Amino acid sequence: MTSLPSSAWNTLGLGVAATWAALGLVGILRPARSAEIFGVLSLPKADGTPDDTGIALLFGSRDFTIAAALLALYSAGRDEEMGTVILSSMIICVADIYLAWKSRRGSEMLLFTVGASIWGIIGLGLKGFFAE
Repeated sequence: MTSLPSSAWNTLGLGVAATWAALGLVGILRPARSAEIFGVLSLPKADGTPDDTGIALLFGSRDFTIAAALLALYSAGRDEEMGTVILSSMIICVADIYLAWKSRRGSEMLLFTVGASIWGIIGLGLKGFFAE
């Protein structure tokens, strides 16, 4: 089995960082959609309409934090550490997949599962798992 060069794994890790940042944007710019996907109920505002601001900030800040950590590690050329952060984020991915499943959001659950699997492979590659 041939492995990718270290620079390729590093670039793939940057792609994971960009994806986390995009997810953060969705959480902040489309708070109602995020709450719907994950089946999270929001407390109503005084006028009775749902207030999704809190959950949006939670999901968005979580995702931006991971993106920032990966970007910093990418800039420093720290492949193994990037792999550790990506593999650690699998815990969040499992929770997200569970929430999508619990909310009966089949297409989102499938998308999250495929994405998490790809990220897991990238994380293992950054840690040198596929090195010859």
